[in-house]
Order: sequence, then structure tokens, then C-alpha cells
Amino acid sequence: MRKLQMRQVLEGREVRFTNFVDEESLAFENAAVEIQTTAAMEQTLAYAKLCGREFYLMQTRAADGTPAMQAIIYLGRPKVLSSFAMASVPNLHRAKNILEEEFGLKMLRELGSEIPNAMTLRLQPQRFDAQELTGFEMRASTCGFNLAPPLGIVRTMLLDLDSTPEALAAKMGQKTRSKIRHASRAKMELRVLTEESYAAACRNATNESRRRSGSDDTPYDFESAFRVAKAHPDRAQIIGLFLKDKPGQLMAYVIGYKNGARAEYASAGSFSDPELRSMPFNYFLFWQLANWARNQGATQIDMGGITDGGENDPLQGVSRFKRSIASLEVETGREMVIVLRPLRLHLYQGLKEFKSWLKAEAGQTGLLPAYD
Repeated sequence: MRKLQMRQVLEGREVRFTNFVDEESLAFENAAVEIQTTAAMEQTLAYAKLCGREFYLMQTRAADGTPAMQAIIYLGRPKVLSSFAMASVPNLHRAKNILEEEFGLKMLRELGSEIPNAMTLRLQPQRFDAQELTGFEMRASTCGFNLAPPLGIVRTMLLDLDSTPEALAAKMGQKTRSKIRHASRAKMELRVLTEESYAAACRNATNESRRRSGSDDTPYDFESAFRVAKAHPDRAQIIGLFLKDKPGQLMAYVIGYKNGARAEYASAGSFSDPELRSMPFNYFLFWQLANWARNQGATQIDMGGITDGGENDPLQGVSRFKRSIASLEVETGREMVIVLRPLRLHLYQGLKEFKSWLKAEAGQTGLLPAYD
């Protein structure tokens, strides 16, 4: 893809819009984190640079030249109708202040319209306070965005990482502490993984976990996670669990990111092994990840989303596990969408309906092969 770089000054503010990450981009992000212009701003450019996904980066500076707002727009394209694109801004953080956020949202709307083939732009704010989410919704609405059913998680658990492992363990319940210190820990080995050759095993492990709960296979990008973990061991860690009597076979894993002052429990999975299932292995993995995050300077860990955990909830087990560790539950979902190209979206929806009809007809008559 040809490199794009747009730079302009509007309303006394500098706006930079690119489809690549360079030293200037990284310096902007590092300065934003260092001077705390955004509360708990996440450092996400390392992932964008290594993930291989199609993206656009917007960075704005206030009138005094300080970093004001950063947003990474990722594009998703259907496999069959790849000339149509849907854009999204995951983990959109607070700007320097309300005025800078209003300006940044307006620029996102305008710059989103410059992205070729993009039909819609979805904002997925990362705010861990209901009042802040409401304020974001109001500001986005004034810029033409509309509240939409969320595609991402809507609630998560947060855990403050105390200064020592002992202080953190003391905050947890007795059952949780006993699982973290369970004697079966001696039967396994936890290794830090950096080689991308483990990506397939991690994907198989999480898919097996999801199938046990009745969920579809994961779309998670393991290859990019391994690239980030290898290039930036202070920003991402992948921990693999191996039983000592099966040292060459990955049994479970966890992936975590450190973004600014906050770490994230990003992905986990395990295989169905009777011996493994008899141990509280997920607590061992979490504990090592939490200690890594604390040692890297994180003061809080986001447990990566929860569900209601009811009887018919396929994710009740993992949600129950996360609730046993952290006690602060917060809302995260307040996604906003704007239609950038209505006619193109209408055409895409029509083609999707035709594709679904064709697939159904082919399956019923047997004259044509069904396809995805």
C-alpha cells in the first residue's frame, strides 16, 4: 500500500493523518504518556506497527504544541466483498480535555471520509467510568455519530496491582489465594514464549476452549501478538504452560499487554487434558502475568471483559474466574457509529443479502456448492 501522510493546521491545532508508524508517531505517543495529557493513555503503536493490518493513524496537537489526541483506525474487509470496508477505532482514549476531544472527534469524522471504500466508522471508547462514557456519547453525537449495539465487550473487571505480590494476594479471598499457591504448581513449568511457531498451538488451545463453551473459533491475531512480544518484551508477554511429564506439549497460555499504566489480560486458552483439568492452572498463569505487569510499572490490570455468567452463559466459567480475582466491575461499552458512504453501504447490504440467498439456494438444490 502506498504511504499516505496528511498534515494540516485547523483552528490553531496541528493534525497528522498517516497509514504508517514512524519515529515521529512514536515520539508523539511517548510524549503523551510521559506528560500525562491523557489519563492512563495506552501505548498502542507498537501493535499497529507490527500487526500487518490495514490502519490509519490520527494524531492531533493542541495550540500549545502538546499531544492532544491519538486514534488508530483499523479497517475490516469481508473475504468475498473485499472492496467494501468497515472502519473502527478500538480503545479510543480520552483526549487532553473536552475541547480537544470534540475537535478530535470532528476530525475523525472528516478524515474517515477520506479512507477509500470505508462505509462506516465505529468508535469504541475505552473509559472505565459511566459518567465519562455518557460525556463521550454526547460529544460524539454532536459530531454525527449514533449509539450502536456494541461489537466489543461491555463490562470488565479491574484489579489494582499493589506494590508487592504479598500485598496483592492479601486483597484476595482465601480460596483464590489457595489456588494461586496450590501444590500442583510443582508439576508444571511456565515459560515466556516469543517464537511465532507457537501461534498455531495457542490458536488451537483457545479454539478448543471456545468449543467447550459453544462459541465460534477465535479471530484473535496470534501472529501479531508474538511479533510484539518478541520486539517489545516490556510491552507484551506470552506465557505458556507445560506439564513436566510432557515438556514439549503446550497445554495452556495467556497473553498480556502493558499499555501505559494499565495492563490487559488479552487472551487465554487451554487444551482438554485430564491432568491439567485437575489443577487451578489458570490462576498460575494469571499470577505470573500480573507480576510481570507490576514489574514493568503497571498499576492496574484489565481482566479483558466479562459476561453475566448465568447458567446458560457459555462464558460463565471464565467470567467466574475473573470475578474471583478482581472485585471492581466497570462498564466499557458505549460504541458510536457514523455512516460515511450511505450508497456504498446500501449496495454492500444488498450484495450480502443476495449472497445469503444464493448460498441457501445452492445448499437446497445441490446444483451449486455452498460457500462462505
